Amino acid sequence: MDFSPPFADWLKHRRKELDLTQDGLARRAHFSLTAIRQVEEGARVASRNLAEALASALSIPPEDRDAFIAFARGTAVQQRLNHLPAPLTPLMGRAAELAAIERALTDDGARLITLIGPPGVGKTRLAQQVARDLQPVLAGGASFVALAPVSEPGLIPAAIAAALQNRAMNADPSIEAITRFIEARQMLLVMDNYEHLLEGAPVINTLLERCPGLRVLVTSRALLNLFGERVVEVGPLKAEPASELFARCAASAKPAFSVTPENAPIIAEICLRLDNLPLAIELAAARARMLTPGKMLERLAHHPGAQLELLTTGPRDWPARQQTLRATIDWSYALLTSDEQVFFRRMGVFSGGCDLEMARVVCGDSVDGTSVDGTSTESLLQSLLDKSLVQETVGLDGAPRFELLETLRDYALVKLGESGQGSETRGRMATCLAQLAQSMQPYSFHPDHIARLRRMAVERDNIRAALNWSRGPGGDYSAGLQLAGLMGWVVSWGGYLKVYLPPAEISAWMTDIDLRIRGVNPADQTSVLFGLTDLTMSLGDPDAWRRMVPLIEDCARRSGERVDRCLAAFARILAAHCMTGDFAQGEPHYDALLAISGADPDWHAFAQNLYGRALALNGQPDRAIVLITAALAHWEARGMAWAPHGGTATTRTYLAMAHIARDEYARAQTLAEQAADDNARGGWRPGEAVGAGFAALAAAAAGHAEAFCADAARHLRIWPDVPREVTRHPMSRHMSPGDARGHLRCAAWALTRQREELPGHIWPLLLVLLGRIMNGVGDANAGAYLFGAADGLLARADRLPADSPFRILVEQQLANARTFWAADPALTLAREAGEKSSLDDVTAFVLALDPPREPNQALLFDTKTPEGLDNPSG
Repeated sequence: MDFSPPFADWLKHRRKELDLTQDGLARRAHFSLTAIRQVEEGARVASRNLAEALASALSIPPEDRDAFIAFARGTAVQQRLNHLPAPLTPLMGRAAELAAIERALTDDGARLITLIGPPGVGKTRLAQQVARDLQPVLAGGASFVALAPVSEPGLIPAAIAAALQNRAMNADPSIEAITRFIEARQMLLVMDNYEHLLEGAPVINTLLERCPGLRVLVTSRALLNLFGERVVEVGPLKAEPASELFARCAASAKPAFSVTPENAPIIAEICLRLDNLPLAIELAAARARMLTPGKMLERLAHHPGAQLELLTTGPRDWPARQQTLRATIDWSYALLTSDEQVFFRRMGVFSGGCDLEMARVVCGDSVDGTSVDGTSTESLLQSLLDKSLVQETVGLDGAPRFELLETLRDYALVKLGESGQGSETRGRMATCLAQLAQSMQPYSFHPDHIARLRRMAVERDNIRAALNWSRGPGGDYSAGLQLAGLMGWVVSWGGYLKVYLPPAEISAWMTDIDLRIRGVNPADQTSVLFGLTDLTMSLGDPDAWRRMVPLIEDCARRSGERVDRCLAAFARILAAHCMTGDFAQGEPHYDALLAISGADPDWHAFAQNLYGRALALNGQPDRAIVLITAALAHWEARGMAWAPHGGTATTRTYLAMAHIARDEYARAQTLAEQAADDNARGGWRPGEAVGAGFAALAAAAAGHAEAFCADAARHLRIWPDVPREVTRHPMSRHMSPGDARGHLRCAAWALTRQREELPGHIWPLLLVLLGRIMNGVGDANAGAYLFGAADGLLARADRLPADSPFRILVEQQLANARTFWAADPALTLAREAGEKSSLDDVTAFVLALDPPREPNQALLFDTKTPEGLDNPSG
């Protein structure tokens, strides 16, 4: 039986339940009417004799009599409730969340915890498990209140009373009755799906205030905003438990189903496309009877709405709102205001999230960020965050970002299409991104250049989506063309941020470019053409500059802006010299750039750097040092650490090249170390790594063993696993072949002039560094050969102590290289040839490397092939 305090109320209810008067009960118990009346009024506590007499008079079952007597005498042990649904599947991947929630409820004094999260994330299942774990711990047990069927806040008390399974409260489902039942208990009340009853949230506060032993665990898609509320955000599963959940559910639907090496990555991709949401995974796995994982993935990958169409086979005993993914999201969408619905579906156009400013422009009804009824963008966004329909993240630039999970984005796009606002909203996004790219002033020089690159890089997914829309039916081609061209500087200078555009997309924007460019804002035409050409050349089209220079020069003439004229002169240098290797042909254009840029100190220092590097690489280091030193003075005065072909970091690197051309390796070492420091100060991580590697090789050429090891260690610690990142994609290169000449000359000098002076353990480390340089310029085969040679020398010579930190760094690099190159037969062959080579063979190989005289990412090294090795030039 259920003995709910206080005893006086319970006795009165039980007496009436048996249709007894107080006098009738007194006669049955053989006690005085006064005694019965005093106990019912709470004026006295029953003695043991009275309690035993009442047990007989009230027909208490024998098994409950001890508990009843303790209850009547005020020494009752709380009856432990266990009104919890039994889970049908194991909870997966939530150990950390379980431990944190249970610790908060039992040890940390939390009395109200709200689990929030997007539809289908598994809040209910997690709450059920918390209740089951704590039910034996809390003296009063735990009860589960299902609120999804409750239609209005006023019915919450009735739902609680029904969950507590107390007949007295069912007759009187009031807060007062519930309080009397709970007030002396140490128990947990789980209140599931509160999001549509937020106006009734004060009920929870009332219970908590009146029942000191009560703890409440709420699941909701929105915050309750109650005093004392602790919020736990429940996110999607991690990859491994998500795949395991799919496998378990698929095996339940189809017993013959099993995970194999072939389908395991497909299952992982399915889960990823479903945002690792447990409900979506369970619904998808239920289709295993009819669809293989491959077919499921094919459906999910094809078109917006695929998730919503595929995931429609929930168990019949699930609530209707959970039997399809769309119904689950519909439940949340229906709870939004009309303005929130508009804002939510417009958010679907962002495939990479957005910041607050972009949300204002793209999702608001006007550029001032107001919606139809004047509600601010901030308020709408905050409301969607509170309701778990929008997630807040941090972008590459460290700024807050707001995005939808892919399943919610899929739903939002379907709703956007139904609204007829899809094209207009996508147009807003494309225009907004083009304006953002233009506002970055890509071909000007700013101390925060790296921050500007990161700001654009964080929009890479949105840019891809906008470009695809711009070329399609109903798209704004001119806005897309402007955006594609202005993105050229991000791809060229932000490659290490993995900002790539597929070659086919870049080539498509060059179609009829002489006509299409007229649709672009005249102020941006020169920079757009320059950026598009830069992209096209980087894909291996060395003729791109020669074809495009006349058009770029024509736009620059019409513009008349100095920056545009400088870009045109730079384009002519690239076409006349860098693409041909003929310095004599290009030299007049270097002079022209110097003249045009004279009134712009930044561009003039840029021209001095560019001209000086060309001179250094073409046998005129003395003239080079004069020009580059002048540029360095400018950048030092500006306090600018890094800029494309500018800043103190780049300038010191070029100056180091000039001193290497004069065999002044100690001076080059100092300059390269300073360049690495400048790159670190400017935030250009690749430059810091390359500078440290350059400094190490120069130190080896100068015979400075300790400095070599220190600089090499710095390089390897910055990029500990670069071999994994090396691909044959032209845009993956972080160095140009021309810039590599200084590194090669240092290595060759060290190998031929310092062989006897430097310790033997230098050579494996030096070859690893040089292999990294070759990878950095896109010559993966030469890199593989050099890594293999380092591996062979290390294994044979074994001159580096086993516990040496440098040995650890080298072996880490070699292990990464073996893993990366194992899948490429040509690279494996090159590495194996290097392993068999002696140091003399390797020296000959390095001396044979002959890069182009000037940087050209489209050209590869012309390399002599060692015996038994196919051309290692890549």
